[in-house]
Amino acid sequence: MLFPYSEIPEEEEEYLLLKARFIFDIIKNHLYYDALNVGLYDLSAGIDLIIEGRTFYSLPFISASLVRTDTGEPIFEPYLIKDV
Repeated sequence: MLFPYSEIPEEEEEYLLLKARFIFDIIKNHLYYDALNVGLYDLSAGIDLIIEGRTFYSLPFISASLVRTDTGEPIFEPYLIKDV
């Protein structure tokens, strides 16, 4: 685990995983977002799930305030510049 966060009860893990994957799919494939800002409620299922979603959906996740506790390095890119 990348940072200390309270454990999710086992009976909620599958539900949260399905819900998160559904939301990732909607954002990437139906709303056509260019990036996602990681916020407080996104972390409710744990940082590992967010990282999995970023990798699986090839969608940039941004956050200037989330850092690894062991190194102090940012977990996500702090910003995104896009020419449109």
